[in-house]
Parts: sequence; C-alpha cells; structure tokens
Amino acid sequence: MFKEYILFKLSIGVLFLTLVLYQWNKDIQNSANLFTDKISYDSNDEIRVISENPTPITIKNVSNQIAFSGFSKDVVENLSGGLYIINDKFPLVVKSDVVKPLTIVFPYVNNLLLTNIGNGSLIELPQDSLSLNTPSYVDELDRNLFSLVEDMNLSYNVISDFDLENDSIWTKSNCVIIYGKSKFYTEKMSVKLLDYMNDGGNVLMLTSSFAFYKIKIDANKKQVIKVRNDLKEFERNRNKIPVYETYGGIATSSTLTFNAIENNREMSITTSHWCNFSQNENTFKFTPIASIPINGKNKTKAELGKIENTNSISGSTFLIGSEEVLLDVNMQNQEWRNYLKEVLAKLIEQ
Repeated sequence: MFKEYILFKLSIGVLFLTLVLYQWNKDIQNSANLFTDKISYDSNDEIRVISENPTPITIKNVSNQIAFSGFSKDVVENLSGGLYIINDKFPLVVKSDVVKPLTIVFPYVNNLLLTNIGNGSLIELPQDSLSLNTPSYVDELDRNLFSLVEDMNLSYNVISDFDLENDSIWTKSNCVIIYGKSKFYTEKMSVKLLDYMNDGGNVLMLTSSFAFYKIKIDANKKQVIKVRNDLKEFERNRNKIPVYETYGGIATSSTLTFNAIENNREMSITTSHWCNFSQNENTFKFTPIASIPINGKNKTKAELGKIENTNSISGSTFLIGSEEVLLDVNMQNQEWRNYLKEVLAKLIEQ
C-alpha cells in the first residue's frame, strides 16, 4: 500500500512538472524580452502576447504585409519606424529617430484603458494603479487611418500617446494627428501638445474628447495611475484643449455640409456620438467650418472647425468631432475620404 502511495505521489509530481513545463514553453513562445528604446511603450521590458495555443509570433506592418516571424532584438532594431501588428491583434509601435513631416499618435494608453475585460473596461477597475504591460489592441480605426495616409504616400513617424511626454522628435514634424480615444492624458502630455501648437505646429484631431481626465504614468513601474479628487472622482485635466463628448442620443446617419468650402459640397457621415467645443475667447477660439445636425434627446451637433489659441501665434488645428469618421462605413465614402486628404495635405505643407 505504501509503495502504491509513493508511486501515486510521483505520478502527481510528474504531471504537475509537465504542466509547469508546458506553460513555461507556451509563455516563451508568446513573449519576448526586447532591450531597445525603439519600442515606444515597453522598452527594456517583456512584451507578452496572449494566445490560446503556443504559436510562432508573427509581426506585420499595418498594411498587413508580413515583416517577419519570430521575435528578437536584432530584428526589431532593423524595423523602420511605424505601427506593426503582433499576431493580427496587438500593437507594436516602433519609433524612428529621423524627423518626418507627419507624426501619428497611436492611442496606446487610451486603447488599453478602454479595453473590454468582460464586465466593463480596464479603467473601471477599482484599483488606482493599472499595468501598462496589459496588451492594447489595433482596430479598424487604426487600419483605416494608416490606409488613408499610405494612399497619400506620406512620410510619417508613429509614436504612442505615452511618448508625448518626453519624445522631442515629434515636435519637429509639420503636423501631428491625434485620433481615436483621447480622453486619458497626463498633464505633461497635454502641455507638450499645447506647446507644440503654440509654437506653430499643426494638429488634425479626429476625436470626440481630448484630455478630459487626468492620469499619471510611472514609467519605471510601467503603471498608469488614476488621479482622483477629494470625492474620489476622476480629476479633470485643466491644461487641455476644451473638447468634450456630448451625449444627446445616437445619430445613425447625418448629412455633413461644408459651408465654408468651395462649391458647398455635401457628404454623408455615420457616427454614434459627437462632441462640442467649450468656447473660451480668452484662450481658444473655435471657427466652425461644417456641422452635422443631430436629432437626439438634446439639441446638439458635431462640428468640424478650426481651433485657434488667441494668446499665441499658433499653427492650424482642425477638429473633427468624432473618431468614428474613421469607421469602414465612412471610409467607403470616397468624397469624405478625399476631403480628409485635402485637410491633411494643407496641414503638412504649412
């Protein structure tokens, strides 16, 4: 009986060891240690790719041409700057040390915080510190924006919103694109972008809300920290462009009329939410170019217009009040797509 007991324990031990080795092997195949500062948000740290089955890691550029399979420091060091996709899902932002006319700010931190975790988003978790190592994602907004830029044959660099705090290369670009979800910015990110605008930098904002809530980032611990007021509510970011989401119902389809553009063109656009601009003549002036009337619970509208800082000589900033202009249903509208190209070309040339 004692012998059978020993054999049973040995069997359990072997089984447990096998499971540990399997998991270790799975982790090795789905993670990599990259010691390079070319990686935007995770330099000198482990990038872990979650996969149901252990598979070779495949990295592609954003236009889905295969760059390479496997993961190593040498291969990543040889990648040109841009947005890459790991296993067709997770982002890899590779920075360039060469100044390009255009810089695209990939919303890594914002996408991460708004990732659905089954019963809500990551930002809704009760704890105040959240790991930056949680995989963010690439979606159709990203693919459509980069497709638009590729169609124009533009030379561009990519950084993440994380890099707005300390990357000096992007401030030398003629134009910066802020797109997608842009609610969660640190104070420093907002100030750096505002400084860029005030120094004559051009910005195209394809977002419905900019720097609405304040967060902090601990780069050493790779953490995002929620900043709360005395009531334990999110603290507002005071140094921000006054752009915010407005909820008044859901618009399924509206007609966008460009009043101040030649030939008074009309185009259709689909959006599920929109934004307003808090007019503050002492700091910012908003000049509307076009608007989308909304039939909802509250009378409101999505506006396309130009933002000017009245206290400085600033560059041109065009706001389009919804990131959802980049949805496939809108990108299929060739005239609307061409208009975005017109605006972007003008900003880069200035």
